[in-house]
Amino acid sequence: MSDQLPLAIVMDDAATFDNFLRTPQNQEALACLHSVLSVEQAAGAYLWGGPGAGKSHLLQAVCHEGDGRSLYLPLGELLNYPPAAVLEACETTPLVVIDDVHFLKGHTAWQEALFHLFNRRRDHGRPMVYASQCAPAALVDVLPDLCSRLASLTVYRLPDHDEQTLEQLLAFRGGLRGIRLSPEVIRYIMARVPRTTTAVMTLLDRIDEATLTHKRPVTIPLLQDLKLLSLDR
Repeated sequence: MSDQLPLAIVMDDAATFDNFLRTPQNQEALACLHSVLSVEQAAGAYLWGGPGAGKSHLLQAVCHEGDGRSLYLPLGELLNYPPAAVLEACETTPLVVIDDVHFLKGHTAWQEALFHLFNRRRDHGRPMVYASQCAPAALVDVLPDLCSRLASLTVYRLPDHDEQTLEQLLAFRGGLRGIRLSPEVIRYIMARVPRTTTAVMTLLDRIDEATLTHKRPVTIPLLQDLKLLSLDR
């Protein structure tokens, strides 16, 4: 038996279901993830979507909700390790979630290990949740048998955030921090920030820090004074 590696995986404490923006387009995926947590011998789920769609957020939310009974494995951080050493803990963990499946390209040993792990966990009624930037059928240079197993799960696509959704996300996450953003301020921000989830959330972090420092409500004049946006510099 191989020695199990001590995994130093850092998760985002803020990645919870409560601060995930719910939309009509993601309701079924959220319901499925909750069912995986609550129903014995649930098969599992596979989420896919572009960068910033919320895949990693939801996988980490599943782990936070699991009260220590779940294991989060972001493949982008783990593929340089021997798979047997990483996956040994997965045999008996009630729920395993595996992020960044698209990074499996070219890693045959990992693909084979995950294929066998899938079969063993399925046979014992232990679910798994996966996330990737593409659907199972679109995975490149991944074992067909593994793709077939992944496709057998409940598959959901998380839509990319359009401008309207990004505005809703900015208002929603700002509200959770006690930051009130008027519609005028949100429109002003969206005209000046790259339309990506990462850019919007990074800007919100900077606004949060600035409001704590200056103890002023968020207004357009404040944003202009702080020069947080590229067109104001």
